[in-house]
Amino acid sequence: MKNPVVFLVQMLAWLMLFAVIAATWAGVTYPSGRAKAYPSEFSKIHPMCIHRVLLEERYEGSTNLEICHEEFKKHPIKARTIKPVLGDKEFIEVTSTKQDTDGGTWVVGYSFSVDDSEQDGPFLINMFHRFPDGMELSSLAGISRNLASKKLTAHFLEGGFYTTFTDGLKTT
Repeated sequence: MKNPVVFLVQMLAWLMLFAVIAATWAGVTYPSGRAKAYPSEFSKIHPMCIHRVLLEERYEGSTNLEICHEEFKKHPIKARTIKPVLGDKEFIEVTSTKQDTDGGTWVVGYSFSVDDSEQDGPFLINMFHRFPDGMELSSLAGISRNLASKKLTAHFLEGGFYTTFTDGLKTT
């Protein structure tokens, strides 16, 4: 029979391992900033990937979602269902926050119809940026997702704006 102290230490180690695996599966961001990779559903496309295909000319309107998600996996995202002020159709809102060097919080995000969450092909989103002073800029955009090639492609941006979110910002 095992020594009772060794048995308790082993049980504690197994419990800790189980807790870490459960937290990783649940999507917890650890103090080091590491988090689990985002799944491939559209509702989990990182807002900065959307920003990349619509606003950054060097990507020529297309990006590989696996590579983009890998680059931004340390930037946590939040997805929630919202009801608009006008109408009764539900939307999914996906956001990511950053803080500038002065402590202000910037929000980069998009919203789209719940009906489009599993769509393969073109559809509309509302892309927005919320500034620390409360101002919000938004644009209507047409994008498409190709499930087979894992590509996200931009088609148009109406009411566009261009903002660089890398100067003086840090991830929260």
